[in-house]
Amino acid sequence: MTYAYDTKSGRLSTIFNLAAFGYTVVPKVLVSLEFWLFFILHIATFTAYRTGCLSEVVGPTSSHEMDLDWTDVKVLTAITTFFEVFYSNQCYARYSKFHGN
Repeated sequence: MTYAYDTKSGRLSTIFNLAAFGYTVVPKVLVSLEFWLFFILHIATFTAYRTGCLSEVVGPTSSHEMDLDWTDVKVLTAITTFFEVFYSNQCYARYSKFHGN
């Protein structure tokens, strides 16, 4: 399914083009189970941290069983970012090869 639009038709038309979610990946993402599972996991982790259930490790005398060292989170974020960029590059290479750019 393709969506043809004129890029020179003005700002109002551009806004309508951006709102045409039916021609994007958004509807498929919103119905996928994985999206909602990760979204709920994110909200639960965020809420747990903000309410104090997860706290930063401040020393060896930390008393909570679910203390979280944010250095570990930084490493995980860096690795995730690397693989996401690598995957996006591969997708773009396939797209360019398919469309002959």
